[in-house]
Amino acid sequence: MPVSMHFNCTFYFDDDLREVPHSLSDMCNAIAYIKEQTQSDQQNQEELGRQYGMLGVYSRIVGNYADSITYLTSAISIHSAMNNAKQVWINKLRLAHTYQWMRDFHTSNRMFDDLLEHAISNDQHFNLLDFLYQHYGKNLYDQYKYESALPWFEKALKIRTKSENEELIHSSQIAIDACINHILKETGKSS
Repeated sequence: MPVSMHFNCTFYFDDDLREVPHSLSDMCNAIAYIKEQTQSDQQNQEELGRQYGMLGVYSRIVGNYADSITYLTSAISIHSAMNNAKQVWINKLRLAHTYQWMRDFHTSNRMFDDLLEHAISNDQHFNLLDFLYQHYGKNLYDQYKYESALPWFEKALKIRTKSENEELIHSSQIAIDACINHILKETGKSS
């Protein structure tokens, strides 16, 4: 049974553009539930890789960065062995996001730059370029580089507007508004 049927794993974005669970206890219970599922003898590798990916995301959101790195690295290894380039790419993006939250910008910058270069030079982004742009912007935002982050959020919004996914459009708009507010504050301080 899908985790979402058992637990509320929804989240909202705080002022730092970070996911905050609506129910921390439900997300922690979901982590425990998925961990249990990974122990099943019935697991196929693709499903195990997907579960590790979700464990990595949820672990980051609840602040357990070491587990997030472990699970995402495992997901990348499994999907690499299966030649599932899309899932490798998705989990590398998630891993870069974890390093960003840890404020290990040396690692997150390198990973985001590699993902961006690979997406552009190989045209291999699996129709998820908006996620890369959004997270690239968030990485810059966390480094207080608001003017540099803004165009990335705008690029993500442009793609997302075409998809008509209101949740993603809203996420990009929140990020754009937050950037503009910070830029205006900085401009006000310098005048």
